[in-house]
Amino acid sequence: MGRKSKFSKEQKIEICRRYLDGSESVTSLAEEINVCITTVQRWIESFKHMAILHLMRSLQMNHIQKSLKGRS
Repeated sequence: MGRKSKFSKEQKIEICRRYLDGSESVTSLAEEINVCITTVQRWIESFKHMAILHLMRSLQMNHIQKSLKGRS
């Protein structure tokens, strides 16, 4: 089992959002919260991956709902 993060899920999401909206660089964010650049890069990649999975699930649910409506 890994150690507990110093940062909450919400804090990590906020850091990712600030990077992805183009307002700040990975370097400036990492310096601000005193972590390695690679830490922020990992958070961003994880955030992107989770967003893609969420979108895929949402699209699947829409497809299933449309299929079920077509059977009625």
